[in-house]
Amino acid sequence: HTTYPELKGGAFDLKVDHENIIWGFDTNYRKLYAYKDGALETWETSNYTSVVDYTLFEAWDGKIVFLGKDSFYHIKNGAIEKYNVSGIEDLQIYDALFAKNGLLWIADYRGGLYRINSDGTRELIDLTQYGSGSRRVSRLAEGPNSEVWAVTVDNEVAHMSAGTWTVYTNSMLSRSGQTRGIFGEESGALWMGTEAGIYRLSGGRFDQVVEIGQVAPDHVFSIAKTPEGALVYSTMNNGLKLLHKGSFETYSPRNGLKPGIARCVVADPTGGQLVGTTVGLNLILNGQVIDK
Repeated sequence: HTTYPELKGGAFDLKVDHENIIWGFDTNYRKLYAYKDGALETWETSNYTSVVDYTLFEAWDGKIVFLGKDSFYHIKNGAIEKYNVSGIEDLQIYDALFAKNGLLWIADYRGGLYRINSDGTRELIDLTQYGSGSRRVSRLAEGPNSEVWAVTVDNEVAHMSAGTWTVYTNSMLSRSGQTRGIFGEESGALWMGTEAGIYRLSGGRFDQVVEIGQVAPDHVFSIAKTPEGALVYSTMNNGLKLLHKGSFETYSPRNGLKPGIARCVVADPTGGQLVGTTVGLNLILNGQVIDK
């Protein structure tokens, strides 16, 4: 913030595009920004949306787009332009997944999960037909082989594999508050970050992962994987956690992480993990916390 005073609101979401440009969203002051090689550009976005939390998405062409009301936007020739996607007309977008096979999955705020084909035709997926108690999906993620994960507002987990949907439920997960972040592994497992801890679903079995001696459960926002295979996730109350082979490392203001809520984490293109907090950015590299 000393170098770039316009970014006084912190980073609520981070993504890296196909050109290794770091994109971030400052929800407090409605700024979209892009950073590469020491150069920073920012764009005011309040004319496009009035939501509290912004979400960035990686589109099929490797570009980063942002959600504004019920349309997607991107930066073209230095200006904000609409990112044209067929089939999303009249939908109220809550979450989206630009799948690698060219499909677009949309979780509608009013309820319903939509699969949108490349020609703009769409199909409504009613998860109650597969045993879910809710039609409202809060989070989407992709698994291997074009599999799709969808978590409902009641923390039921729907999994689509080879065109077949299966719904999984867990009593403890259902009582864990909102699921804010999910991550699909190449192994086929799913990680879910909730207001009351982090869970893993694999082979139909749920496991809650808890750090020994932890007093308050992690209120998780964002989940990612490091190139070394470690799980890394940001929390509202316990800083940034890194889990590798059953051992936890915690990064907080006590060891250099910027204060405020750790909202998001993403792999930095030059190495390490880039952490966005409500105060600013840090890079965690080789166990060291570096200001960005």
